[in-house]
Amino acid sequence: HSLPSHKLLLVDTTEMCLVDSPPGAKYAALSYLWGSVETFKTTKSTMGEVRQPGALARREENEIPLPKTVGDSISLAASLSIAYLWVDCLSICQDDSNALSIYLSPMASIYGNAYVTFVAAQGEDADFGIPGVKNASR
Repeated sequence: HSLPSHKLLLVDTTEMCLVDSPPGAKYAALSYLWGSVETFKTTKSTMGEVRQPGALARREENEIPLPKTVGDSISLAASLSIAYLWVDCLSICQDDSNALSIYLSPMASIYGNAYVTFVAAQGEDADFGIPGVKNASR
């Protein structure tokens, strides 16, 4: 599968919001275990919010924060000077069946075209975090 013809929705690791992928954007991708923890996801009702600069940084103040693994991956990408990150819970509108059908089929290409893929294989859910990032020990 090739990348979908639609632009990818990426986390801008500097502006801390979602943006449409610029042409030829170098991005990181995150592969992780969702688990059963309640986490923030992009939906039709939050799409406007998450496109505002700083919106993802402000998620900590809301009742459903970003999962630690997602937050750590944003920090990791930024520390590696990678401006964009693709993460499924944010980059795919979770209650839009059209978006799900567009992006689920070519997911291997989304990962395959990433500059780097972070694989968070530890823990039982998305709140485990990525060891060694921020204050988490290795």
